[in-house]
Amino acid sequence: MYILIAGKSPFEGKDYDDVVMRNYYAKVKFEDCKLSEHGMNLLQGLMNRNPVKRLSALEALSHQWFI
Repeated sequence: MYILIAGKSPFEGKDYDDVVMRNYYAKVKFEDCKLSEHGMNLLQGLMNRNPVKRLSALEALSHQWFI
């Protein structure tokens, strides 16, 4: 979803270990992306490390970004 919205990989780093750590901790940089506030909010909800707080598919499809 991130690649479709932002046009690039969500986890970029200086080397493989950096990318793996960013992926593990769900650390995403939005500075270089030209995303709307709703788009960033949707992606953050989908990529939340805590499965209880992460958006479900139904919640994601009901998100304001899609409306």
